[in-house]
Parts: sequence; structure tokens; C-alpha cells
Amino acid sequence: MIKAEESFEEYEFKQGSYYLYVPPNNRPHEKSPLMVVLHGCTQNPFIIATATEMNDTARQNNFLVLYPDQARSEDVGKCWSWHDAAHQERGKGEPHKIVSMINSVREKYEISHIYITGLSAGAAMALIVGGVYPDLFSGIGVVGGLPYKAAQTKAERALAMINGPQHDAEKMGELLYEKTAMYHKKVPLIVFHGTYDRFVHPINANKLIKQWITLCNLMNKNGKDGTIPSTPVRTDKRSVPLGKTYKIDEYESPDKSIKIQHVTINGMLHSWPGGSVKGTFTDPLAPSASEMMWQFFNQQ
Repeated sequence: MIKAEESFEEYEFKQGSYYLYVPPNNRPHEKSPLMVVLHGCTQNPFIIATATEMNDTARQNNFLVLYPDQARSEDVGKCWSWHDAAHQERGKGEPHKIVSMINSVREKYEISHIYITGLSAGAAMALIVGGVYPDLFSGIGVVGGLPYKAAQTKAERALAMINGPQHDAEKMGELLYEKTAMYHKKVPLIVFHGTYDRFVHPINANKLIKQWITLCNLMNKNGKDGTIPSTPVRTDKRSVPLGKTYKIDEYESPDKSIKIQHVTINGMLHSWPGGSVKGTFTDPLAPSASEMMWQFFNQQ
């Protein structure tokens, strides 16, 4: 297990607490990327760090990792409030709190690019934060998550998780566009989901991809970059040695200025692909989402 005193810097301020991992080869005043990782329900920064092995990827590639902590006083299960309309807007609620933590890190370190990801409820919140703050982020990773505004009440939350959002994916893309059109920023997106996920139905990943394609195409009304087709431009089938098979669907604009990846892992439950069994909700027989995510972000 990760030892906090060896690996993390801990910060607490009025917006909440977070933990920051700084790789040992990081040099002061050197610009470095920052990865924001949001834990899932019942988890905390230490559990998600152990589960994802993101610190190992950070150490190998020299980027910082920010782990915001959802206080139990905010939610007894430590879930992020992705389903609550009060936490789906720029400058409000949890998105504002998470961005405040990012800005706190930026006051202490030189940051070149910022990426955000998460698992389950953390993935849904990562999509919200990255979606309403497109000017801040250079990439979003969603693992077992849901689209923007998949739910706006607790009742809708359960339905969306079990059956998928009741709202049309294209309409949800239009809703996000209405809030972010002024920034005219298309953020690369990579989505991971298991075919056997019983907590968050895989249809959520499909709708999220459609939502993001709609958003990017609306951002491209002048036709400068070309329209992203609704079908993948490439599909690559792979397998982990002695592990699971998976498929990568790639979507991109004709000029390749914006890319979207959908990674479907056959037979995987509600889990972070790869990672360590010392954490929770991981599948070591699946490909490493942390490594694939970093590779995807680093190629943009």
C-alpha cells in the first residue's frame, strides 16, 4: 500500500482537502503536466491512487497527480454529486471546489497541461468538470462513468446507472454546447467501460461518445475542422496476455484536430482497467487504463 508520508503532499483549505503526488524526478520551477484523479464511491485518494497505479505512470513520465477528497460530511458514501443539478455548472458546487484545488496546485507548481479522470461517480464528475471548464483542460478520461446531465435528481441517478440516461445523447450534447460555446475548445476524450458492468450500464459509454461527438461538431459550425462521423474511423481489437480482450474505437475529425477513443473491455465488471488488487474496483487482467490514458493525452 502507498504510505502517505512517503508519497503525498496534503493540503487543506476552505474549499476542501486534496493530496498531491510529486514524482521524485520532478524539478522545482520546471513545467509539468497535472493529472486530476477523482475517486469513486467508498474510496478516498489513497485507495484510488493504489487502485489505478497512477503514481507509477506519473513517476515514469514525470507528471503531477492531484487527488481531491470528497468529504464524508458532503456524502456519507464519499460519492461525488454528479447527479445533482447544483453540481453541474461552472463556478458552482463541486466543479468549483475541484477547480479551486487545481488553482491551489498552480500557485505552488509550474503546470503545462491539465487532464482530469475518475472512476464511476468520480468519472461522471470528471466529465462534468472537464465539460464546463473546457478552457482549463487538455484531456478527459472517463472510466465506468456517465454523460453530462445523465441525471439531475437522485431518482434519475438510479435509472441512468441501471438503464442509461433517459435523455437523447444529441440533446445532452446541445445542452453542454450552450454552456461552453463561448470558449470554442474541443477537449479530447477517452472512455473505458466493461461489458459486464452491472453498476453503470455500458449504454452510458455509448451515449457519452455520441454526446461528445455532437458537442465537438457544434463547436465546428463553420466546418473548418470537418465533421466527426458517428461511426469510428478505426477499430482495433487487442488482448492482454493471459488476460481480457478489448476493442478500441477511434473517432476523429478529418483534419485530426480532435480525437475521441472508446475502449470496451470484454467481460470486465465495474472496474478500473489494470491497476492493483490492493485497491478496490480494479481488474488486473484488463489493459492499464492509466498507461493508455497518458499515451492518449500525450499524443494530442
